[in-house]
Amino acid sequence: METRIMAIIEADLLAQENLKQAELKVNEAITNITKEKALVQNEVWDRAKKFVEDEKVKLNQQLVKTQSESESQYTDAQKVLETKFNQQKESWRKALLERCIQHGE
Repeated sequence: METRIMAIIEADLLAQENLKQAELKVNEAITNITKEKALVQNEVWDRAKKFVEDEKVKLNQQLVKTQSESESQYTDAQKVLETKFNQQKESWRKALLERCIQHGE
């Protein structure tokens, strides 16, 4: 009977040791997962920041190009208006002068 009790005690001690080792492995795995999670989060965050910076540069370049094109179009439109005005200026002056003379009579 004594050997059975000793065998039960030894089996219990072995089971406790196995449980302790399993808990250590679980805790180690959790620690590793936590570290890995932080690394993955940092990597994803770094990628996101790089993407945002790249997009910002691209959008700034588009803005500069668009502003330049707008200024060019404005200048061209202004030249066209000035040309049309100068072409019509003399006939408008004559028409105004005739109206003033007719109105004064």
